[in-house]
Amino acid sequence: MRILLVDADPAARATTAAQLRGMGLDVVEAGDGGAALDACAREAIDLVVTELELPGLSGYALTRALRQRAYPSWQPVIVLTTVTGEDAVLETFDAGADAFLRKPIEDRSLHARLRPIMRAFMLQQESEARERELQQRYQAEEEEKRLAQHLMRRLINEDKLNDPAIECWISPAQTLSGDLVAAARTPGGVLHVLLADGTGHGLAASLNVLPITAPFYRMTERGFGIGAIARELNVKLREMMPADRFVAATLVEMDPRELLVKVWNGGNPMLYLIGPAGSGECVFASTHLPLGLADDDAFDESVESCAFDPGSRLVLFSDGLTEAENAAGEAFGEERLARLLTGNPPGWRMRQVKDAVAEHLAGVSAHDDISLVLVRCDGAEAPQPEPAAAAAAPASGPAGAWRLALRLGPDELRGMDVVPVLLALLQNFELLRAHGGALFIVLSELFNNALDHGVLGLSSALKHSADGMERYLDERARRLRELREGQVEIVLEMEDRLGMDSGDLWIHCRDSGAGFDYKNVGADDGSGERSAFGRGLTLVRSLCDGLEFAGCGNQAVARLSLRREQPAAAALSGAETG
Repeated sequence: MRILLVDADPAARATTAAQLRGMGLDVVEAGDGGAALDACAREAIDLVVTELELPGLSGYALTRALRQRAYPSWQPVIVLTTVTGEDAVLETFDAGADAFLRKPIEDRSLHARLRPIMRAFMLQQESEARERELQQRYQAEEEEKRLAQHLMRRLINEDKLNDPAIECWISPAQTLSGDLVAAARTPGGVLHVLLADGTGHGLAASLNVLPITAPFYRMTERGFGIGAIARELNVKLREMMPADRFVAATLVEMDPRELLVKVWNGGNPMLYLIGPAGSGECVFASTHLPLGLADDDAFDESVESCAFDPGSRLVLFSDGLTEAENAAGEAFGEERLARLLTGNPPGWRMRQVKDAVAEHLAGVSAHDDISLVLVRCDGAEAPQPEPAAAAAAPASGPAGAWRLALRLGPDELRGMDVVPVLLALLQNFELLRAHGGALFIVLSELFNNALDHGVLGLSSALKHSADGMERYLDERARRLRELREGQVEIVLEMEDRLGMDSGDLWIHCRDSGAGFDYKNVGADDGSGERSAFGRGLTLVRSLCDGLEFAGCGNQAVARLSLRREQPAAAALSGAETG
């Protein structure tokens, strides 16, 4: 313990210093108040022992200055004096002294005054050490949170949440949220939305959901369906997280051309599809385990689907919303949420729910993260694109060519997401990289026509009743499960033009089905309305420089003339798949 001894009398100072050193203490000496303050500025002083009668700065003033300088820490001070009288003692304590000793000082008196001060000082040192440790831990935790927030923002890709079809609200129970909302569009313009709710709260919960963001964006960008994406997210969680960590998740696919929503719900509350008039049209309950619990062999990637009318809204929320409790322990509840959603116009729903939650909680902190997502379900508004401009015929013929052939049997047709796999491969060719949207639509339409109407023998007429789309998809799934024979063959051929920075991509699609009357595609159906059966092929024609059929209609050949500087636009029209 280091003690500063302040006394103007050298002899008295030497005597007291000897007494203190005899007790094993480190002593620094000063002859006046100014020198004492300088010593405190230079060195770490634990205790000050000062005479009251000092030249210049008095002992009273020095004590006050030392207290002020040390605040908010405690600077113990013992005052030495020959002055007697109660007023002098009171003034000493008013100045902030901790003890008072009259000269000459006896060893027993000095020991008696020092012992409690030293004990208190040691307790203060321990307390300050704990406080510093807590402060360091707090700062480290805040830095971890800052880094985690930065990482979450980067991984979530907040720009994609600015999609005009999405309204999103996340209210974390702590600094970091274990709820995650992500959204992205496929090359064909289909909107994918992910709502994930990690186990627990705060940093631990937010770390739970981190492994699923990158594969969600990557697979959406390549055009995979939400069932395949859910399976991959499950694999990633099982690879990267402890066995006791899982993520409740909802994946949504909103197709503006087919006017269809698909849902994979694993452990989250039910979703509501609200029609344009505000009535409930469809409910999607949780039918799967949360992500991270099932082995890949046992994982169920099946989805539920429902057709929608333009102007509908799909509502996703985490359990933190309906389970939010006020001071009386009353939960917000699903009934209250449903009334707010159906009883307000679309543009007011989000604000009404947020205000109602704030009123319900009335200043009480929510115990869980709260998330609400409203997805606007409309038909595609983008106009039909003009056909890609045909490049001038090269003077010297093709500069190079490649050919890719793929034949798919029943097992591959059941279990393989064909178009995203092809598109990922085609992105390796420089000339095709800027044309992903157009390629995705053309390949999807040709392949789906070959599979649905060729191999499976489905009729688009099934779609035309009130529940037609659901019936169509159910029948498609049944026929795929029972498929034992049949095939689809896709051949891609590319010709680059020498010096033209352009080329032709030929897409051949052949199926083993009975074909169709392709000569009448798009013709009037007798009621004055154009047949809906060929509208998907009409979309393909708008993107291609040529589309022809051969045989009995089970062979299609499309040609896209591509330029590097003029990528073909991805069509998001309301045309229906043929």
